[in-house]
Amino acid sequence: MVIDDPGDKITALLTRYANKFPQQKVHLHLDRNYAAAGDTLNFKAYVVMAENHRLSDTSKILYIDLLDADNGYSTTLNYQIEAGTASGTIEIPDSLKNGNYTLRAYTNWMKNFGEEFFYHAVLKVGNASDNITVAQKQTGNKEDQLYFFAEGGKLVDQLVSVVGFKAIDKQGKGIAVSGSVTDESGKSIASFRSAYAGMGRFSFKPEAGHQYSAVVKFSNGIEKKIPLPQIAESGYVLTANNEDRNEIRATVNYHGKAAGQSVLLVTQANHKVINTTQVNLVNNKATVALKRRDFPTGIAQLTLFDMAAEPLAERLVFINRNDQLRLQLSAPQTTTATNRKLTLKVSDALLNPVNAKFSVAVLDQTLNSDSLNMPSIMADLLLTSDLKGAIENPDRYFKDRSPETALLLDNLMLTQGWRRFNWKDMLAGKDPQLLYPAEKSQSVSGTLLSKKDVPISNGKVMLVSRSDSAFTLNAVTDDKGRFTFDLPLLFEQQLFNLIGADDKGNSDGKITLDNKILAWPETIHRLTASDDQLKKYITANQQLFNNRSKQLKEVVIKAKQPTVTEKALASSNNLNGAGNADQVLTFQDLINCHDLEMCLQGKLTGVSFKSVIDNNSNSYKSVPFAAGGMGKPMLIVLDGVPVASSFSRLNNIPVATIQTIEVLRGGAKLVAYGMQASGGALIITTKNGTVDYNAGIEPLRNNKPVPGLMLLRYNGYHKAREFYNPPANAQGKQNIRMAGTVYWKADLRSNDDGQATIEFKAPANVKKVAIVIEGLSAEGKTGYLYQTQAF
Repeated sequence: MVIDDPGDKITALLTRYANKFPQQKVHLHLDRNYAAAGDTLNFKAYVVMAENHRLSDTSKILYIDLLDADNGYSTTLNYQIEAGTASGTIEIPDSLKNGNYTLRAYTNWMKNFGEEFFYHAVLKVGNASDNITVAQKQTGNKEDQLYFFAEGGKLVDQLVSVVGFKAIDKQGKGIAVSGSVTDESGKSIASFRSAYAGMGRFSFKPEAGHQYSAVVKFSNGIEKKIPLPQIAESGYVLTANNEDRNEIRATVNYHGKAAGQSVLLVTQANHKVINTTQVNLVNNKATVALKRRDFPTGIAQLTLFDMAAEPLAERLVFINRNDQLRLQLSAPQTTTATNRKLTLKVSDALLNPVNAKFSVAVLDQTLNSDSLNMPSIMADLLLTSDLKGAIENPDRYFKDRSPETALLLDNLMLTQGWRRFNWKDMLAGKDPQLLYPAEKSQSVSGTLLSKKDVPISNGKVMLVSRSDSAFTLNAVTDDKGRFTFDLPLLFEQQLFNLIGADDKGNSDGKITLDNKILAWPETIHRLTASDDQLKKYITANQQLFNNRSKQLKEVVIKAKQPTVTEKALASSNNLNGAGNADQVLTFQDLINCHDLEMCLQGKLTGVSFKSVIDNNSNSYKSVPFAAGGMGKPMLIVLDGVPVASSFSRLNNIPVATIQTIEVLRGGAKLVAYGMQASGGALIITTKNGTVDYNAGIEPLRNNKPVPGLMLLRYNGYHKAREFYNPPANAQGKQNIRMAGTVYWKADLRSNDDGQATIEFKAPANVKKVAIVIEGLSAEGKTGYLYQTQAF
């Protein structure tokens, strides 16, 4: 059906998009955003639908990555999602170095829409044996930067415009600036000064033919002259006034040789069209009043279209209906010196009691002075999850209802981009590829291929569990050679054999598994704990660290034997000589991996992975690049034969078949491989039976690679360590636990009267605590409370 009316067309397309591509958000409530090496973090995840923030039952598996691109460290843990929430622990390896690590949380379905939609947080990790000073990562900027953003998108001749600006330092954090706008003659046109986090605004009336610049002074005293965007000779400017309590006033101005034409103003929030208005200009100007009550709390997108449905200008505004949950803590009179029994009261905006789900962290305030630096569920779901780029201290914008706070929030709307979808792509019918299904259970999927890499249809694939939970599953491949096994509930690592054969029983093909691993994220710059805070935490727990080191067993030195690495390299095809490489990995380094891409991302040094468009499939693939490799992808050499520089080819190599990987990043070692290796090379040698690959595991046909068979180590759901909460009436000596988190409860629910009880016992040396409560109602309303209490 052809829709002629542009408003109806846009509404229909957005409705179709929302129904076909429902999006999710994830928020993690962490007890702390810092940890010691060997420490344990507690968390609760809230997985919600982006359209209404109601808990989502679409996905059953949550992935949490702990990443450090600088040191090549990565690990992924899986957690079971039940009724939209997941909870558990994240164990920090005791071998981790000091640094800022990235925590990334997502579902498989969320991967269809890009890594930028995932939950990200910065975790500061300190090692008791190291100096606890963490170097700040840089954005790539060599110096402080200032960026300008014209309201609506562009500056137009003769039209007064608001210009937002944002100044950031080398670490991507906002910095104070001041300055003035001048024309080419040096005449001052306007002045400006940042208000918060390097952001601010100014207004001026540009004229075509003039060159405008900002003479800016940074907080470090450095002055710069920065050109402003070019002035368009004609066009539309869209402005929004969000100050009135009852309505948002959107104003459209036009300047050009001919009179402005009628345009269409479309407002949407959470993928739902709120209003479409045909705007008829009078004297090239018109104002539209939008009722605030029609919008949900959150970011609204105002877009101006011409009558052919081409976008002309855009403005984001934040609508705060003040309709989130009200949380109140009261302490009964019976509370003793170190015991606390608190009553949480939950109500809606009309003070009606609400039944909702919460998580609670009680922290030693002397070690947690930066507790507010962890973005709340309110700020995360309503603000940061819909904007491009990191937001510094997003809870600042929910501090109060003052005009000052409202202006700071509007400055943010001027300078941060919308991330959820692109109008031009949607109107052109360009849909995202759905490569990652919503996972309803744990599963193993892949493709059965012949020796010539042709998919085998109607083939037989058997999955045999070799762990304690022994079972066997069978599947028949479809016409594309695809198979899927839905697994029973499994925890921790499981060992499987996958056996494949065609419909005649021939098993000379191979099995490839679907790649569920992601590329490294771009460096993010979110709030994190201070070095001083981490030092306090390490000092408070020093005795536990000392006791841990005393428990290490004495190592007995024996006569030197040939190492496994030396044995494995004996059959290397490296043209420089076996082992003559910048780095060597053996099968032992890959023993806990079933996907080669993940293994290499986590273990290679001096090698980064970038998303590169594959012109054949018109999709992005992750490709390895060596540092100093002149921007060219690395050559892949398999058993002495150069096969491809495409990482998709590399991913087809089953990890279980690899004996060694030798990394050549640059220099004379690449000469033997010619120009094709100018970007570096990965020399891969497959298993040939010369080494005992499966010590402690039943050998597979004399350790030689077996056609049609794969050994798979599968990561089940991570088993959480239980947080020890001593009973409030406990007497005598209690279990020793890490200082910092006094109490943690992942599943607190208010009853029909809107009440819940929190009861805990604080250590005698804790004099003041910070209580952090986060949660959601069934209607998707967020609840957040931060409160300190002294003992």
